[in-house]
Amino acid sequence: MGGIFAVAFGFGLSFVPLTLTAVTDVRPEDPGIASALLNAAQQIGVAVGIAALSTISVTTTEGRLPGALANLHEAHAAGDTGAVSAVSQAIVDGYATALSSGALILAAAALIVTVMVTARPQNQRQRNVSSFPRATASAPCLSRPGR
Repeated sequence: MGGIFAVAFGFGLSFVPLTLTAVTDVRPEDPGIASALLNAAQQIGVAVGIAALSTISVTTTEGRLPGALANLHEAHAAGDTGAVSAVSQAIVDGYATALSSGALILAAAALIVTVMVTARPQNQRQRNVSSFPRATASAPCLSRPGR
């Protein structure tokens, strides 16, 4: 149960800064495109990550005990607790290897982000106000009632 809370806490600490970093310095007319690109990249990353970690898990399990996944059902149906225990341990080894690999990948990603992302918070006074669209004769200000 503690692992679930750790993951939730980590998501909370990572997704907001990730989103803010991804949309920093985006032109005022492009926030929708930047957000869509971020969401698409997240979805693709999740799909590739799950596929890679599942492959690591199954490969490790099969390496420890060939045919383990098929043998689990047979051993369980036959009531062979020794075989069920051996197969279960092979599956747990596969999960442990995949999760350890995922942790290493996350650590490497954190190191890369720390080194590569150079966005720094800006003071409100330092922001370039001229980058925001201004009302002109061809593009009137729509924020005032009656215009």
